[in-house]
Amino acid sequence: MIDGLIDFAVVTASKVHAGAKSVLLRLEGVAGVGLPTEDVDDCETWGEAAVLARPADPTTDGKMEVLMLRGGDELIAIASKDRRWQISLEKGEVRIRAFGASAGYVHLTPSGAVYVTGRASGNVVVDVDAGQVQLGKATTPPEGVLNGQAIDPFTGSTHFVLGNASTKVLAQKV
Repeated sequence: MIDGLIDFAVVTASKVHAGAKSVLLRLEGVAGVGLPTEDVDDCETWGEAAVLARPADPTTDGKMEVLMLRGGDELIAIASKDRRWQISLEKGEVRIRAFGASAGYVHLTPSGAVYVTGRASGNVVVDVDAGQVQLGKATTPPEGVLNGQAIDPFTGSTHFVLGNASTKVLAQKV
């Protein structure tokens, strides 16, 4: 019998527990699903170990919903869904994003394409604390990226005209 074992709620607030470094939720039980409603303070969230998410505050557009599992007198949030910023995906696609209408995202496609997108006034920052950044397969020895507008001292032509500039790593001139 699972009556009372699983419950549904909406998130009304969240905080981070400094000692345990866990996201804690304030939950309100959802009426009308055939179970008694129960409000919960400081409900610890469970999920994938490598993914930590803190929900956005409730808005007039909605609130994050959670599925809870009862363990004795304790309710544990084991899954969540926020319908406010859901998108359509094609078969096999994955999108990782922050909560919010103008949040950036990483989009993975089954064909192997990876898109990293910043939105609105946000920036896309790649913070690398490593010896080098390699794009594509590593070469021995590694080759640097040559700016196409640089002038070749022997010919006086740009490296783009000579075909020496990178055609794999491109950047908009700002």
